[in-house]
Amino acid sequence: MNLAQRVAFNTGIQILGQLFALGIGLLTLRLTATYLGVTSFGQLAIILSLTGIVAIVADLGVTTTLARELAKSPTEANRLGGDLLRFRLASSVTSVLLLLVVIPFLPYTHETKLALAISLAALFFTSLGSFPIAFFQANLRQELTAAINVLTKLLGLGAILVVRAFDLGLYGLVGLLVIVNGIACIAAFALSRRFWRVNVKFNWLRAKPLIRDAALIGLVSMIGLLHFRGDAIMLSLLKPADDVGIYAIAYRFVDQAFLLPGVFVATMFPIITQAVHRNEERAHRVINRTFQLLVLGAIAVTMMTYMLSRPLVNLAAGAEFEASVQPLQILSFALIFMFVAPVFYNVLIVINKQKHLILIGVASLLLNVSLNLILIPQYSYNGAASATVVSEAFVLGGLYFAARRHYDFRLEKTFLLRALGATAAAVAVAALLRSESPWLAFALAELTFLAAAYGLKAVTNADLRLVLARRAA
Repeated sequence: MNLAQRVAFNTGIQILGQLFALGIGLLTLRLTATYLGVTSFGQLAIILSLTGIVAIVADLGVTTTLARELAKSPTEANRLGGDLLRFRLASSVTSVLLLLVVIPFLPYTHETKLALAISLAALFFTSLGSFPIAFFQANLRQELTAAINVLTKLLGLGAILVVRAFDLGLYGLVGLLVIVNGIACIAAFALSRRFWRVNVKFNWLRAKPLIRDAALIGLVSMIGLLHFRGDAIMLSLLKPADDVGIYAIAYRFVDQAFLLPGVFVATMFPIITQAVHRNEERAHRVINRTFQLLVLGAIAVTMMTYMLSRPLVNLAAGAEFEASVQPLQILSFALIFMFVAPVFYNVLIVINKQKHLILIGVASLLLNVSLNLILIPQYSYNGAASATVVSEAFVLGGLYFAARRHYDFRLEKTFLLRALGATAAAVAVAALLRSESPWLAFALAELTFLAAAYGLKAVTNADLRLVLARRAA
């Protein structure tokens, strides 16, 4: 299997896994939303948003740094894993304890605070369980990542079924999620043992430069997540839990869609790393094709999310969450920027320019907070969605110019014209069918987009041959 085939296999198996997990997740979402109702679901959304941010803080960039170092020095897996695992354990415990101290001072109801305290054990397992993912990523074994994701979704589905059967309420659901994340953590480490010997041997002199790099990446990730999740937190501070629940349903589709570029970029990250450090011309080709495929994917998913917003919300959460349709339509435009930005983000990490990511992150966070403070009081969840679109566009622009300044890659400019032409053809078809079934309009618009992209050579025969070729490229 050549490199292109391995990329295709890793991406394809993850997409299949994600689609399967998405189906399970939508069923779980519907069961959870219809059981808890708007208010309690909003409380759960607050808990998941806060613990998600703290999990990134606990990571401190360790997973990305480990994947990068494993791609450069695969024979040092045991040493690298041991040095960074102890650091991850310490950061996870510290983050959990800090959140525990902060909980009494948060402006939420007693029920929300108690559920948040229960969720701290799940937070620890989530943080620790993400560590082995670096080994799957560096060895192009992302099917193992997909397997862990599917396992977690299945266990989550089982948890909500038990909660509904015995009417355990919000506390019972949060408690069962602790068990779900604990099992997923154990499974991740068990699967990773084929790539390293699990250990916590720590050498400060060896680990110090890695921890320094990881801390910078972690700071960038933390800022990015505050920017990514901060709107939900600000909404919870400025509006009632019902509004948070409405927005959480809309944002759940953005979360799920964003997994697709994450899957592909995670597969490409070690390949980009090797190309940048070994072959400049090959690096240009890899960066270009990664960018182009993500642009095409972004357009296709954005059209799907916008056109199917109402049936998706009704399918996932029921008529009680009808208000989620409009913020979902607004958020769909943010996907274009969110899909493409990881290309330039990872280029900056590969060339060790994380400091620039911090500057971009801080600027985008300030912009996002400012827009939310202006828009949420008047427009609630629609204002939060609009702020997300604007700030994501800012992030993409900042990352592109920073990456271009420090690494002289060349994007194929005519590609964007071809992609825009294909998009215009698809939008025209969707406009003609807007009074018909949204499913029919979506299907024909997507087919038109794919056909036009091929006809305009945004996707070429050479791309297809590259994936299907039997000999290494």
